[in-house]
Amino acid sequence: MNNMNKKMRVVTIAFLVVLVGLLCLFFYKKNMMKETNSGKSEKIHSQLYPYANSTDIYSVNGRYALDGTKRKEIHFLHNEGYDVNIVYVNDKWLYYSDYYDGENGMLRRIPLHKGKDNRDIVDEKKAECVRDVYNENGFTVNGDYYAGISYGTVAMLWNLETKQKVRQKIPEEIAYSHSEETEDKYWYVLEQNDDWILWEGEHGTMLQMIPSGQVYAIEKKPVEMVIQGNNCIFYTTNSKCCYKYDFIKKEKTLWLKEAQIKNIVCDKLKLSKEVAFSCIIDRVMSDEKKIYWQIRVRTSKQKSSGTRYIVLTQSRDSDELPSYDENLTDILQKYGSGKSKFLVHIGEYWYLQNNGYFCYSARTNEVKKLEANDPEWNILYAVLPEGIYSETLSYR
Repeated sequence: MNNMNKKMRVVTIAFLVVLVGLLCLFFYKKNMMKETNSGKSEKIHSQLYPYANSTDIYSVNGRYALDGTKRKEIHFLHNEGYDVNIVYVNDKWLYYSDYYDGENGMLRRIPLHKGKDNRDIVDEKKAECVRDVYNENGFTVNGDYYAGISYGTVAMLWNLETKQKVRQKIPEEIAYSHSEETEDKYWYVLEQNDDWILWEGEHGTMLQMIPSGQVYAIEKKPVEMVIQGNNCIFYTTNSKCCYKYDFIKKEKTLWLKEAQIKNIVCDKLKLSKEVAFSCIIDRVMSDEKKIYWQIRVRTSKQKSSGTRYIVLTQSRDSDELPSYDENLTDILQKYGSGKSKFLVHIGEYWYLQNNGYFCYSARTNEVKKLEANDPEWNILYAVLPEGIYSETLSYR
C-alpha cells in the first residue's frame, strides 16, 4: 500500500512539473508574440501612417489613441506667431517644424516613451533642434534619416544617429534650370518607405534610396497618384493608365492600360465600349495585403449621361492585373447609387463622400455618417495632416 502511495506521489509530482513547464512555455510564447506584434505594429504605422506610431495619432489639434478616442492637448503646436507642422513620428521621436511668415524655420524633435497607460509621454521641455531648414527646398524624416533638397539642386540624406551625410545632384533630365530662382525650385514628398523616398518637382519625379542616398529619375513629368507595391511602386501620370517602377531592375513598365480598364468595366457592368466612353483612375488606395483602384466611369446613351464609381483590387504580392471588387463596389452603389466615392482607406475603415462624409467598417459591414470628432473622424489624422479636409492633397 505504501509502495502504491509512493508511486502515486511520483506520478503526481511528474504531472505537476510537466504542467508548470507547459504553462511557462505558453506564457513565454505569448510574451514573445506580444513583443513581435508590437514591433510589427510600430513598423506598419511608421510606413503607412506617417502621423501615428504604435499607440498614438498626432494632429495639429492634439493627439488621440489609435481608435480615435482620448484626445490630449499638445501645447507646443500653439506657439504665438509661428505655424507648426508635424513631420514624422515613430515610437522614439516626434518630429515637427515651425514656420514664420511662410518661411521654413527649424526642424525639432521630442523624445517619446510610453507611460503607465501605454500612451506616449510628450515632454515638450526636452525638445531639441535637429536642423535649420530655411535653405531646404523640401524635406522629410524617415526613420533614423533626414532627407532634404538643398537649394533645389542637391538631394541630401543624413543619418541622424551616426551623423553621416550623402549628397547627390538632382538628375539633369528632371532638374530645374539654372535661370530659375532658388526659392522656386521646390520638391515635394509623394511617398516614402523604410528603403526609399519619392520626390516630385516641377520637371519630374525622382527616387532617393536609403541608406545609399542614390537618386534615380522616374519620370520627366509630375505624377498624380502613387501606391507602394512589392519592391515597386504603381503610379499614374494622366489617370488613364498606370505604370510600375521596379526597384530592383530600376526600370518602369506600362502596367495597366486604358483599354484593359475599360474591358474590365464593360464586362462587369454589361456595357458596350461605346456607352462607357470614359474610364478614369480616380484614386488609388492600399493596405497591408491589397491595392485598390477606384475607377470613375462616365456613360453616355441617347443624349443622357451618368457617372459612377467602381473598385478594382489586386494583391500586393501578385503580378496579376486587378479584378472587379464586388463588395466595395456594392457599398458605393448602395450609398449613393454609385455616385459615392471612397476618399481614404485606413485599416478596417473606408471613408466615403456623398453629400457629407460617411465611414464603412469592413469588420461590422456597416456605414455611418461622420460628425467632427467622432473616433473614426479622428483616425484620419493618422494619414492626413489636417484630417478629412486635406484628402484632396497628395499625402504619403
